[in-house]
Amino acid sequence: MMLRHLSEGIKHKDVLHSSIAAKRCLQARYGGRSYGAFICVYLNNQHHIVKIEELFRGTIDCAPIYPGEFVKRCLHYNAAAVIFAHNHSSGAAKPSKADILITRRLQAAKQTVDISALDHQIVAGAEMVSLAEHNLLD
Repeated sequence: MMLRHLSEGIKHKDVLHSSIAAKRCLQARYGGRSYGAFICVYLNNQHHIVKIEELFRGTIDCAPIYPGEFVKRCLHYNAAAVIFAHNHSSGAAKPSKADILITRRLQAAKQTVDISALDHQIVAGAEMVSLAEHNLLD
């Protein structure tokens, strides 16, 4: 991973080479949130970071997610690929049925604009789960 120090700003040239690199970046930024947040990492076709955005914010145990707004933001940043992420402020990173359902809804939405979804990661304090690594990302 080319990120120097995760507390510094992410630069456009930074590349996420692996799911481990993405996990470290997301955990540093969102692992300690006390509210539900849904994050998108927008990437260009070389997997350079274009923008990391907290797209939706919610309460302690959920964040509303709107697939149409997600697609709109992908187009705004001219993203070729995206990594979804959200936090579980409870500290348990196990994917819920709702997590898998929203992943499927976002997968369907991103197909309308031909954007690759590389992963959906769940951040829960020091614990992280990659849905792609568990074959839950279609």
